[in-house]
Amino acid sequence: MLVDSAPWVGAKDGEMTRLIPNACALDRIVRTFLAIALIYLGFVEPEIVGNRLVAWLLGGIGILNVMVVFIGWCPVYALTGVRTRGNGTGKGA
Repeated sequence: MLVDSAPWVGAKDGEMTRLIPNACALDRIVRTFLAIALIYLGFVEPEIVGNRLVAWLLGGIGILNVMVVFIGWCPVYALTGVRTRGNGTGKGA
C-alpha cells in the first residue's frame, strides 16, 4: 500500500520509480559533518562511546547519513512527510 506522501507517488505496479530528493543543500552539509563525527565515534574510536554495540549503531547511522548526502533523499523524511528541499518553484520548503 502506497501513501500519497511517498517518494514513488504515481508509479504503477511493476514500473520503475524515481526517488524525489527531499533534503536541501544545507541539510546535506550538516549531515556531512554529522556523518563524519558518527563514523569516527563508531568505527575509529569506539572506546569514547564505551559500549561496542552503541558505537557500531552510531557508525551505521553515520553511513546512512553519507548515503543521504550523496542521494539527496532521506527515508525518514519520506516516512514522516518532511521535505527540506524546495518544491522546484524557487521558494523554500
